[in-house]
Amino acid sequence: MLAYENGVSVMQNRKFKLALFAAALGCSLSAGVVPASASPQHVRAVRPLSTPQWGTIENWNSGKCLEDHGYESGNGATVDQWTCGSGSNGQWEFVSAGSIYYHIINKYTGLCLEVPGASTTEGAAVDQWTCGSGTNGLWDQEDSIGGGGYMFANAQTDFVLEVAGSSTANGAEVDVYGRNYTDTQFWAAPSWQS
Repeated sequence: MLAYENGVSVMQNRKFKLALFAAALGCSLSAGVVPASASPQHVRAVRPLSTPQWGTIENWNSGKCLEDHGYESGNGATVDQWTCGSGSNGQWEFVSAGSIYYHIINKYTGLCLEVPGASTTEGAAVDQWTCGSGTNGLWDQEDSIGGGGYMFANAQTDFVLEVAGSSTANGAEVDVYGRNYTDTQFWAAPSWQS
């Protein structure tokens, strides 16, 4: 469930504040233009994903990729990070769910990345489940000014996808957490967008 302040969703309020910030910097978010004077700080800005196709999603902090752990299959399949490769368990597709949200689907399992049980707990580990209409399986892509990285915010919680504890180890848990704008919460452009 989205949080509301004075009848406006917190997410809409953030987007409005970002637009004001961008205008103050003299840039246009829709055009993706960033002035040379802008700092490389991460700022919330929605940019539509390209035509859906399979690709890897690499964590900025660890340099490892989001994957279906050990080629597990079935609802509840674990998601972690591992050295990037070409296996189908490390390939993901973004499919529009309408508006600003996407399903993030694993090639090997055909399942969607989700926050299990519609948990609203910060630090909840993500897993995979049959794609549906629940907001716990929907994601918003946010980009950073000056860096080319992305944050993926869950529609249910508005927490972002991250590698737990900023780990750089193979097999490290991937969870959702409140924005702290550290590199562990940013992911390189999916390989098909590079």
